[in-house]
Amino acid sequence: MGAQSFVCEARGKSMGEAFMSAVDEALHWNGHGGYTGTIAEKPGATLFDVPLSELPERYQDVEMWDSDAKSMVVKPILIPTIDRLENAIYWYGNACWKWDENRRDTVKIDPFSASLAPSTPHWLKDKPEELAKYQAEELARMEAWKADAEFFAKKMGLAKWDKLVETYNQKWDECVAIKTGEDWWTFMGLASC
Repeated sequence: MGAQSFVCEARGKSMGEAFMSAVDEALHWNGHGGYTGTIAEKPGATLFDVPLSELPERYQDVEMWDSDAKSMVVKPILIPTIDRLENAIYWYGNACWKWDENRRDTVKIDPFSASLAPSTPHWLKDKPEELAKYQAEELARMEAWKADAEFFAKKMGLAKWDKLVETYNQKWDECVAIKTGEDWWTFMGLASC
């Protein structure tokens, strides 16, 4: 069985009330059979104080249809802070570990001192110009995710950031909870599917 990431919002006077509301909603839409890849698989949530409001705005160019111009145009779109948090978690969780041949195991490293290396998709190996463009875009994404991970690690403290990433990545344990507004909560993590 695998795991799937989820992000959901719920309203409640307390985190527990909002959590139960989110679970009920997930059960309603995904059934009661288990392995839904949603918050319904989680036994609870751990609250983290995440400085989302302090995160500097970042925009991403997106190609979209402009009905007035009747053509495709590129427009800058504000990237939601929750998406940036999830990308930072993903980057940090993957960058923290490297294979140690001597131990035949993975070991934790400092990802902020490691160099970034974009992937090389097999379908672009014989297309050097497309590959270079793809790798440049991939490197820019990774640099943005790394910068956001550094921001959260600095603002929250590395130990709390590590705990948040660890909590997010546990598919059988509690998920991450963040208070995002008056009576609003965001829950995120991995869930069995």
